[in-house]
Amino acid sequence: MPRTVARAFGMTAAVPTALQPSDEATVARKVARFVRAARIIGLVAVVVAALVVAAWLLNLPILRTVVPGGGSMKPLTAVCFALAGLSLWLQAQLLTSTLRRRLALGSAVVVGLVGLVTLAEHLLRLPVSIGDLFFPGALAATGLPMPGRMSMSTALCFVLLGLALLLVHGGARWRLRVAQAFALAVVLIGLIGVEGYLFGMEALFRFGPYATTALHTSLLLVLLGCGVLLARPERGLLAVVISDSAGGRMARRLLPVAILLPIAFGWPRLQGERLGYYETEVGLAILCTSSIVIFTVVIWLSARSTNRIDEERRRAAEATRQALRELTATNQRLQAEIAERERAELKTRASEERFSAAFHASPSGMSLSRLADRTFVMVNEAWLGMTGYSEAAVLGKTVEQIGVVDADEQLVLRARVERDGTQRGVDIRFRKADGAVRHGLVSTRSLEVNGETLLLATLIDLTDRVVAEANLRETNSQLEAALTELRVAQQHIIEQERIGALGQLASGIAHDFNNALGPILGYSDMLLDNRELLDDPPQVVEYLTAINTAAQGAAQVVARLRDFYRRRQHGDAHAPAYLPDLIAQAISLTRPRWKDQAQANGATIDVVTDVADVPPIAGSAGEIRDALVNLIINAVDAMPSGGTMTIRARSEQHEVVAEVADTGQGMSDEVRRRCLEPFFTTKGEQGTGLGLSIVHGTLQRHGGVLEIDSVAGRGTTMRIRLPAQPAAAPPSAPVAPPAARRALRVLVVDDEPMMRQVVSRFLAIDDHTVEQAANGREALAKLEAATFDLIITDRAMPDMGGDELAIIVKARTPSPPVIMLTGFGDLMLASNDLPEGVDLVVPKPTTLARLRQAVATLVPDPTPDQHAGPRPT
Repeated sequence: MPRTVARAFGMTAAVPTALQPSDEATVARKVARFVRAARIIGLVAVVVAALVVAAWLLNLPILRTVVPGGGSMKPLTAVCFALAGLSLWLQAQLLTSTLRRRLALGSAVVVGLVGLVTLAEHLLRLPVSIGDLFFPGALAATGLPMPGRMSMSTALCFVLLGLALLLVHGGARWRLRVAQAFALAVVLIGLIGVEGYLFGMEALFRFGPYATTALHTSLLLVLLGCGVLLARPERGLLAVVISDSAGGRMARRLLPVAILLPIAFGWPRLQGERLGYYETEVGLAILCTSSIVIFTVVIWLSARSTNRIDEERRRAAEATRQALRELTATNQRLQAEIAERERAELKTRASEERFSAAFHASPSGMSLSRLADRTFVMVNEAWLGMTGYSEAAVLGKTVEQIGVVDADEQLVLRARVERDGTQRGVDIRFRKADGAVRHGLVSTRSLEVNGETLLLATLIDLTDRVVAEANLRETNSQLEAALTELRVAQQHIIEQERIGALGQLASGIAHDFNNALGPILGYSDMLLDNRELLDDPPQVVEYLTAINTAAQGAAQVVARLRDFYRRRQHGDAHAPAYLPDLIAQAISLTRPRWKDQAQANGATIDVVTDVADVPPIAGSAGEIRDALVNLIINAVDAMPSGGTMTIRARSEQHEVVAEVADTGQGMSDEVRRRCLEPFFTTKGEQGTGLGLSIVHGTLQRHGGVLEIDSVAGRGTTMRIRLPAQPAAAPPSAPVAPPAARRALRVLVVDDEPMMRQVVSRFLAIDDHTVEQAANGREALAKLEAATFDLIITDRAMPDMGGDELAIIVKARTPSPPVIMLTGFGDLMLASNDLPEGVDLVVPKPTTLARLRQAVATLVPDPTPDQHAGPRPT
């Protein structure tokens, strides 16, 4: 039979192999290697921790410190590393034993609790440390104030690491995401410490004179964080890296460069600068040029690979279109030929020669078989070319004997023919002589030839089109996967930016909090060291007023943490603030710096004020006062040998202007251009470089600007411009003392004796009867013995906390209201966290007025008739 049909469809060429799916065995081997690496990391952590503990027992400084002059790993830190390594080693084995799983989770819980307790010690400035319980003799020999307390960053990492180990093998997908996010944060914090040692920057691993993170502590944090990520590589972050898709290959190519390039080029650049081989600008140019070259090469290679995939997709699409065009043309020709053949058969039924000529000349694969016994009578060359059989091997045999079509498909085709007589365009799979399976399109028709019913079948090979469509679907799937990976990468970048913002805000809060603590310590030290000042009541009142103002400022600094839980809404309004009052408060708060401390250093600083009566401004009084305090402290630091500081305030059109001018050293043009950059400082280790950047940010939030006029050697003028409030009411008159209230019987529950005493004395001022309890269980005992009108309780207490106490109290009797007075109050209010059984949350520290308002809210004044009734016992 003719071979033109095969050539017309392009079916004689070699058939491309369909794209194979990913090798699951290869992926499984990759997962096994990553999990094995996680177990090894756990064992390394246990071994290193054991060596450090032995070093403390045997007094081997080299194992405790590793780097001369660096920090040492504390015994409690080593114990936490051992527990974290044990938990990681156990969890990386996909535990089936309940006991081993409990041991792994228990170790993670202990690590998190130790880190949380140490954070509390740092934040509350406790004079004792849980770390001093280990090796008291060896720790005492160090001569440090808190020899056993780990640094705050290490404690934070243990909290995150404990949570990550608890969540990494949870069933829910969000648990793994949270665990890997915590582990990634631990890796970043540890990496900062390692970079500090690598680049010789103590600020990255030394957070105070006695708070230093050791090199092997930072390395173990990086390893354990990576171990948590490696424990579940088949899901989460590493699932992208180990996949065989285009995104996985791109990730494996780009990630090593992105991680190693900054360190590989940054360290030589820094050493070259320190050795004086070149200036900072030259080093920066070398680093930038090297980074551009490396990233350009890597990006070009990735783009070339992506272009190759895109080119394959275009070729597949073009092949599909070409096959469709050929199929359409062939179908059209086939339909025309069939119609012509039907007309010819009606006219010349007896002309077998003409039929045979048309049969063999057909470009489609055609076969003729007896309908009764299904044996082949005739096949054309196109059919033989498609199937690979010879004519002798086919004629006289059935389809089942040859095996060209499976038996089940042959039964379906035969049933249709017997039912309908004719069928067109039926998709089938046929098998060639060499066993290869092909896709085809078959049409059949029954014919009467010399009184015998024959079946004419036309076969078209569609394998090329099917393969092209499969390739197109695979290419589309890869593109969709690439888009998904791009979205994930974008989300990761956003999270990294948020983590960076979190670090800067934490540094700023610490800076402002230390500024607020300065006046408190300064004035209290003067009152304690100079007892004769107590005989001067006006002076004492002035000092106490300054201490109270600074303490309220410190409370406002802590309250800023609510920004992590609630973004400022567009409708949030500022109360009127009066700049002359804020200037007076700032001068009073900084008096220990510009007067007492300066005079102790042999310098005299004169403060001159020129403050006019200016309109109020709409803003946060505490934030504006903090900005003025920062500017005054900068002016004092600029005059180490003394000088004059002038503070002015005036109105200009619709603005209020405040100036802080000094006669100090002034700034160079370079310093003046960079002074608002975060972490840029000219004070060396004594400065953080955050003061002016915080002032700048504060003014931007209030719609103001900061102007700087400075000449080297002639002093500096810092000028604040803030929009004036168009119409503001004058400051309200002092609130009159509250009227006499009904005396209450109050139970105060707090584990801090000083806090219980302060709250009790506040209540005693209003003639309330107060009883105290150190924890929830002691409070329950007192509630059994007496009845109380009001319960004021802390939240975090040993033995029984405030949450459990409130639930038990309300379960017994709902009548006494419960106030929760806690240091977590601001965060609880910001997140609308009201524990069960608690009627009102009041943040610590509190004032008499705030406590009095809370009591009045829950226990209002009784009516006159109620006053006449008996008082509850």
